[in-house]
Amino acid sequence: MRSWFSRLRRRGSAIPLALKGTTSRVAIGNDTQRALRLIFEPWCQTYELPPGAKYVFEVTSPLPGWFTVEPRENEITVYAWDGCVARVCDGEGHVTDVIDVRVPDFSAPSQASER
Repeated sequence: MRSWFSRLRRRGSAIPLALKGTTSRVAIGNDTQRALRLIFEPWCQTYELPPGAKYVFEVTSPLPGWFTVEPRENEITVYAWDGCVARVCDGEGHVTDVIDVRVPDFSAPSQASER
């Protein structure tokens, strides 16, 4: 007997979001009087965040995870996790950047170590 997941895929139905992975968002706003540098890791993407502006970082990964945000005096670093692809939106929700280079899954054992 086939599982319900197999039946969905065979019929061409959409796979429920819960089976596709984790999507998470974090909004970063600048309430200072000077521009801040935003760094999005592990892609090393940098953005300038003007005073009063906001960016939303969104990632999707087949693996569970969460953002790490490290604020500093003149910059904020946002870290994603293994398996993520990302997009960045401005405060109005317009996509300003798409990062489709997936972060490698460092939690999986390498094939070389399995030999």
